[in-house]
Amino acid sequence: QIEKEIQANRAAEQTAMHIQKPVSYASREEAAEALRGRFAVGMAHTVFLDGEGLLGVEGANDCGQCDLRGHSRIKAVAAGPYRSAAILDGGRILMCGRNTDGQCDAQALNRELDVMGQTGENAFTWQSVACGQNHTAALRSDGRVYTIGANPDGRCDTRQWREVTQIACGIRHTVARRSDGTCVAVGDNRYGQCNVADWTNVRLVAAGEFHTVALTDTGRVLAVGDNRGGECDLEDLQGIISVACLPEATVCVTAEGRVIIRGNGKLQVDSLENIVAVDTC
Repeated sequence: QIEKEIQANRAAEQTAMHIQKPVSYASREEAAEALRGRFAVGMAHTVFLDGEGLLGVEGANDCGQCDLRGHSRIKAVAAGPYRSAAILDGGRILMCGRNTDGQCDAQALNRELDVMGQTGENAFTWQSVACGQNHTAALRSDGRVYTIGANPDGRCDTRQWREVTQIACGIRHTVARRSDGTCVAVGDNRYGQCNVADWTNVRLVAAGEFHTVALTDTGRVLAVGDNRGGECDLEDLQGIISVACLPEATVCVTAEGRVIIRGNGKLQVDSLENIVAVDTC
């Protein structure tokens, strides 16, 4: 099935013209939500979608992480160290890049869609995907999370999760937001980065090397984990509409379009204006 979808994509690429259509949003918050999953940053490469679902990849390709370039009919993308992932309109996952621990085994994930009795309109699909150092998590349409790759610390132990609406992967841990606004996390917890059980009213989550952050419904930012660089010093921030994590820093976008970085991230952001969404690795 996945090979048929790939062939169909390639045939479409030969005949279709992909034009970036201007899109307007009622608010920056709406734009940030709409752009989630449409671009992603790996260790040294970037994956993105145009307005017609054509996948672009730029950057280093030493492990084949850019080999999905040009696929069409893509609805979401993700990137991690030396690999890329994309979800087709039909709901299956494509991946390329480093596969030392099975973290790039798209076939293993797609087998989780082939459930007896779940066909046609009831067929399961992948909604989103997230990449850690050596593991990959995917959110299925029924709110369950399946994770592949290295699992020395339980980072892939997500099969019991239910009613999940959003996922994120740190270097060695996995975190999810549930439909009721609470969170759950598994994996390396040496700095308390998985201590999210008491979080509520969460809109989205993000994960760094040893820390985890969440954006709440009120625009505040929660954080747990390693704070040696100040990456978790976020309590004073308000009006935040998007968050992402560097290994040792947290990047936030304000409702006014400014970018704020806390931690050891060595990025110059003073010149950035009118930003609505951010992704980092």
